[in-house]
Amino acid sequence: MSNNGVEFLTPPGRIVWGHPARSQKKKDQRTKQPVLRDGKEVEQWAFGLAIEKNAFNAGVWPYLHQAASMVYPHGVPNGFSWKFKDGDGVDRKGQPYSAREGYAGHCVLTISTEAFAPQIFKNEGGRYRQIEAHEIKCGDWVVVKLTAKGNAPKDPTHTPGLYINPNGIELIGYDKEIVGQAADPDEMFGGKTYQLPPGVSATPIAPAGTGAMPPYGGAPAAAPAGYPPAGAPAAPTAAPAGYTAPAAAPAGYPPAGMPGIPQGR
Repeated sequence: MSNNGVEFLTPPGRIVWGHPARSQKKKDQRTKQPVLRDGKEVEQWAFGLAIEKNAFNAGVWPYLHQAASMVYPHGVPNGFSWKFKDGDGVDRKGQPYSAREGYAGHCVLTISTEAFAPQIFKNEGGRYRQIEAHEIKCGDWVVVKLTAKGNAPKDPTHTPGLYINPNGIELIGYDKEIVGQAADPDEMFGGKTYQLPPGVSATPIAPAGTGAMPPYGGAPAAAPAGYPPAGAPAAPTAAPAGYTAPAAAPAGYPPAGMPGIPQGR
């Protein structure tokens, strides 16, 4: 069966991490080393798009389900990566996503490509102008033409899931810039492992002429005597005053009659 993916236009959403016009070096999730292809580091354009849940249910979820069904017609396997997060859920460390700006009440879709920097346009007086990277920022509002395509890897160490690739982006609104909000590497990279070229190590290599490096994960050296200095404030351990747990997902989510939206990857 052909699997050319499913193309659709998203509802309006806010960029809550990453940047659609600035590439980053793709890194292996396990080793944190750059991913190489043909001896070169792989570039990736990736960002998270927060879409209000009702709009996501109506305008995104049916296409994701359709794309997954094209490769898994009898149901997806355990651990399938849907490439979105429930903004009212918790991460793998038990921390609420709602503590991150723009997440509460939204589903956050991971959009990425290694092929090219997606073109970005703005409608000005009825005509579209292609904009430059500096004219858009994390925190702005966009709609994105996407292709969702299922991935059924033959290698059992690779994670089955969806590719969510941008074909083009329209900047539709400006908002407060979101600074320092980290992406979720599990969602971006899917926990894959890679066969490295001969001579490339998955662990750090000691510089020539030095002794062996200490094993990764070993105990750190003791702090010098007198550190911290007298009078230094102790690190806080209690939760800040006024902190409350995130609200539960709204009743009726996902919509009745629609395949259940998974609450994880």
